Amino acid sequence: MRGSTVARRYANALFELAKAQGRIEAVDAELETVVQSMRATEDLRRVWEHRLIAPRRKKEVVGQVFAGQVSAEVKNFLSLLIDKHRERFLESIFASYRGLADRYRNIVEVEVRSAIALSPAEVDEVAAKLQQQLGSEVRLRTTVDQSLLGGIVIRVGDRLIDGSLRRRLQDLRSQLVRYQPSETGGSPQ
Repeated sequence: MRGSTVARRYANALFELAKAQGRIEAVDAELETVVQSMRATEDLRRVWEHRLIAPRRKKEVVGQVFAGQVSAEVKNFLSLLIDKHRERFLESIFASYRGLADRYRNIVEVEVRSAIALSPAEVDEVAAKLQQQLGSEVRLRTTVDQSLLGGIVIRVGDRLIDGSLRRRLQDLRSQLVRYQPSETGGSPQ
C-alpha cells in the first residue's frame, strides 16, 4: 500500500509542474519513453534498479541514454527518484501520472476483449459508441481472448460490460438448470 502512496505523491508533484508549464502531453510522452526503454532494455533496467550502483553513476547513464529524448524537467525528476531511492516506483508513478493527465484531458481508458481481432472499422465503431455513452474521449486497448467464443467484453474502470457468447451460454445454462416445467406443460419463463 505504501508504494501506491509514494507513486501518487510523486506523480502529483510532476503533474502539477507539467500543468504549470503547459507540458502535460510532453511529459506524459517522455515518461512513456523512459518506461518503455526500461522494459525493453534489461541492462538499463538493472542499472536503474540496482541498489549498489552509485547515484552519480545512475544519473550519468540516464543522462546518456535519454539525451535528446527527454526534457530537463524529466531528467531532473529521474534524478530526484535516484536521490530518494525511489527507482522501483517508476512504473507506478507513470501509471498515476497518466491517470491524472487522462482525467485532466477527459480521456477514459477502456479495455476491449474479443474472441477474434477487431477490424479497424469495428474498433472505430466501438470507440465512437463508448465516447457517446461516456461523454469522454476514449483510449481503447484491444486484446484477443479466444475463451470468449464470440462477442466482446468491455471494461471501463471498475465497470464490466460482458457481451460475450460464453456469458450468454452460461446464462442460458443457468436458466435451463432452474427451469421447472409446470404440471400443465407450461413453457420456460
